[in-house]
Amino acid sequence: MAMVLRARNPAAHVPVGLRRLPGRGTGALFAGLTNEMNPICEAAMSRCETCGNDYDKAFQVVMNGVTHTFHSFECAIQGVAPTCPTCGTHIVGHGVEKDGTIFCCVHCAKTEGATELRDRA
Repeated sequence: MAMVLRARNPAAHVPVGLRRLPGRGTGALFAGLTNEMNPICEAAMSRCETCGNDYDKAFQVVMNGVTHTFHSFECAIQGVAPTCPTCGTHIVGHGVEKDGTIFCCVHCAKTEGATELRDRA
């Protein structure tokens, strides 16, 4: 299950020599740019698919060819992390797998009858 993270920060594409004007918010002009050239003004905000929040620093996770947009890692975990069938925990770490089923730990796997699995030492 490969995941690719893509940042949606428009300021990351601003040339190094340009700086945000001091004391200005997200919509501030960069030194030497007009409103039409300002990447912050032109950037569309992205809606988190878990909570619906609009956020200018959202990121995308590509999993199995499907692109998901989130505003926080918490929402990404809620949205795409597998869930242990025994205890319902979202599996953020490596987990353990038996016959295509992913468990959060060996204890939960053993509860479901997968006795040959072992935790890493």
